[in-house]
Amino acid sequence: MLTQSKIFWRCVFRFKAVFNCVVSVVFMIWDDQIRDWLHTPHVDPINRTLFLSLAFAFGLGYWWVGREPERNRDIARMGVFGQLSVFVISLYAVAFAPQPLPWQLIVPGVVDLTFAIAFTIFLWRHQSAASRTSDS
Repeated sequence: MLTQSKIFWRCVFRFKAVFNCVVSVVFMIWDDQIRDWLHTPHVDPINRTLFLSLAFAFGLGYWWVGREPERNRDIARMGVFGQLSVFVISLYAVAFAPQPLPWQLIVPGVVDLTFAIAFTIFLWRHQSAASRTSDS
């Protein structure tokens, strides 16, 4: 039986999965135009493709977590690390780099930070539930 909590977490992970996959495809197709619009330098196309393919793969992983969140905690844990990495690198590139990028480029990093926090809450709550079960 699905509880409200399980339905909620499934939706959270599936939303992030769709977000990752859609954003990856959008940037794969329109990255040059977006960079022109933001007046930012173009990146090496191989590195861009490598990053975006990994972002898409993370999206697939989040979809799998959304199917069975309790059984896929390690993927969620990996997601926390990956999303925090994206946030920290984005923050550095926008605020601290010698040639800072436009502030708009922090938006995907903030989205990832938000989901890293959500995934951490999921892991904490489900770890606590597992501990209570094993303690009794």
